[in-house]
Formats: sequence, structure tokens, C-alpha cells
Amino acid sequence: MYNHGFLKALAYNLWKFTFRSFSQTTTNRKILLSVKKVKEWKQVDVLKYLQSIKNELDLKEKLEDFGIPYGPAMRIVDFMQKFDKKLRAFSDFKTKDDQKSVLNKYGVAKIYDLPPFKPEMVKIEDNNINFQRCLDTIKSRIDNLGPLIAHKEVVHSKYVDLILQESLQIAKQLTKKPIRLYPELEIIGIEASGDVDYAFRLSKMMSNLKELVCITETKRDKEDIGIIQNIVQLESAFHSNKRQKGDSYEEDYYDYIYSIMTTVGFSKEWVFIMYTPENVHVSKIYVIELGIEALINDSELRKEVKKVMETVVGLLKDRVEVDDSFDSKKTNVKKILSKIDMYDILAK
Repeated sequence: MYNHGFLKALAYNLWKFTFRSFSQTTTNRKILLSVKKVKEWKQVDVLKYLQSIKNELDLKEKLEDFGIPYGPAMRIVDFMQKFDKKLRAFSDFKTKDDQKSVLNKYGVAKIYDLPPFKPEMVKIEDNNINFQRCLDTIKSRIDNLGPLIAHKEVVHSKYVDLILQESLQIAKQLTKKPIRLYPELEIIGIEASGDVDYAFRLSKMMSNLKELVCITETKRDKEDIGIIQNIVQLESAFHSNKRQKGDSYEEDYYDYIYSIMTTVGFSKEWVFIMYTPENVHVSKIYVIELGIEALINDSELRKEVKKVMETVVGLLKDRVEVDDSFDSKKTNVKKILSKIDMYDILAK
């Protein structure tokens, strides 16, 4: 017999991800699945495969053989991978040994030895409605909430959310692509799992996939620990995308994913990261000063917010417009890295 708690956990996970194929074939509405209901859907047979099949791609195929569509099958695979391997939380990567272990994968000993890159930028006009609305709202919050340094991380995240939302609107207008911003999205990799503050995902209409293109995190820790944890998150995002592609792409799979990391303080520091299977590339630091001086003269705030928004829009536009073939992505990464100049290297 299978453990009742195990069945209950699987039942809850099925409900959590709202498997439409199941709910529509029963009551055509969302319901909290019971253990009994799980068994009615031949979950005993599914659990046999969960116990006997080690490779998650084989498992996905077996689940599909039971009539479970691709999306729900992959969610069960993700859940079981986390359940079986007891993956570490992203926040657990905080020791010197963790830092050494993560950086060793990329052949460096220190954060500042990671190679630089110059993010793509898209020019935003001063009269752009999304930019102006973002700026006006930031000033309003500074006026209402006072200096940023006096507040907790939740207040800082409100500024980040605002810039991300308005930047996304501009990116969608330019690309006409179905990009969505998901708050507190859980990402499950092969070594670690957990929620990221935000994730940008691109819906692939032809394949019904949702590809991770960029993740964001606000960190109270200073750069070293924050960047290490962000790299682990990017590795997990990479494997999440890879898992969606299936085992036919196992040998030559290639992808690149961006990250936006901000830190908590009097000013907001923004660092942009590009992850590839070969390396991790880190941008220079962009700063947005969120002090009350901006209420008197907003010229510096305007300049700083625009630069960050132009970078966010540029990263999204670059990533969602690149051809989906692995060769095209490799070529695009080479093109991006070829634009590094001495200013960017010295700025690190």
C-alpha cells in the first residue's frame, strides 16, 4: 500500500496546479482533490512509475501514456523530483563553501572574476507614457513614504514591481509577444528549488510551453551572497526550460536566461546577469537614488530610472525575439558578448 500522506501530497499538488484535463472531465470546475479521487484517476499506477522510473523524461512519457497531457505530466515530474531528492532551497546557499562550489563551476574564485557583459538597451523617449507614469508614481511614493532606508524589504519591492510592470508594457508594445510577469513563481531545478520574486515567461503558442526568459530578485544581502543565490536560481530556470523540451534535445540543448537583481538600501542597486551553460556574465551596477531630493529636482532620478527601464526592456526584447533554435541563441550570445568595451570592464 502507498503511504496516505504521500497520496495526499500528490492530490494537493494536482489541485494546486489546477490540472484542467482532470477538472474539466469531472465537474468542469476547480475542486480540491481527495485521495479517493486521485485513486479513481489511476494514480496508483502513476505512483508505481514514480517509484520505479528514475529519469524524469521517461516518467513524463509514461504519464502521457496514461492520457495525462504534457503540461500536467511535467508538473508531476517537477513535484516528484523535488519530493524525492529533497532539493535545497535557494536561500540555503549562503556559506563560503557554497560560494566556492558555485563559482568553481564557472572557473572563477570570486564574484568579481565573473566575465562582464553589456546588456542590450532600447531607447525610451522622455514623453513615453509608461516611463512618465513610472516616474510620477515613484515620486509620489517617495513623498508619501519618505526615505527608502527607513523601510523594510516589502516597501523596496514596490518600487521594483513598478519599474518591472511599466518596462514590461513597453516591451510588449515593441515585440507584440505574449510575455507575462509571474510574482513568487516556484522554480525547480536539479539541485535546488524555491520561489523567485518575479519571473518573466514567454508563451509559445505552437507548443503550449511557457519559457522562462528572465527572473528577478530583491536581496537584503550584499552582492556576494545575493549573486550566488541568483546564479543557483538561474541554473534551476535553465533546467526547467530544458525539461520542457523533452529528451530528444538532451545532447545539443542550449539556452540563455537573464536575471535582474536589486539590493535593499538607501538607493536601489540593479545588477543584470546573463546565464549560459558555459558561463555567467554580470553587468556593471546601475543605481537609482530614491531620496527626497528628487521631489525638488527629478533630473537625476529621471536619468537613472530611464537607464534601468531601457535595460529591462532591452533584455526582454532581445530574449523573446531571438529565434528558438539553439544555433540562433548561441550566435546571439556571441553577438552580445562582442559588444563589451573597456568602460564596462572598468565599471565592474
